[in-house]
Amino acid sequence: DALARVRAAGCALPVAAADGRLAGILGERDLLGAMVPAYLAGLPHPGILARDLPALRDAARRALERPVSEHMRPPVALRPGDALVHAADLMLREGLDALPVVDAEGRPAGIVRAVALVDDLRTAVDGEGPADGPHPAPDGPHRHVACCVGDDDGAAAR
Repeated sequence: DALARVRAAGCALPVAAADGRLAGILGERDLLGAMVPAYLAGLPHPGILARDLPALRDAARRALERPVSEHMRPPVALRPGDALVHAADLMLREGLDALPVVDAEGRPAGIVRAVALVDDLRTAVDGEGPADGPHPAPDGPHRHVACCVGDDDGAAAR
């Protein structure tokens, strides 16, 4: 159940294809976007839709029954040893609160969360490490290693 995994992790998770390679990223915003119709953003006040709450609930339920591959973002990842500034740049550019770390074969090996990256950058600014140096391994202190594994066309985002 993808929703439960994202909720438990507290951040976006890598989605692995059947061959184990990174296929995409699935986060809370991706699930929210799937559950809430996009036309709401263009309304002056979406509160007017409260009268149609049953239809919105049905749309959200249907979205959660569709394959994860319909909701996930394209793969963006770090590799062990990437610089802290590279990780920060990717997070900011992609609007993510976590980035997967992949091994040499492109398989998810872990997650670097934004909060851990902030801690690492603060340490670098305090003079305890270089901000442009290699990023610690994803299983080191302050790391949350999680994976959302399943085939990229059959796993449901329920």
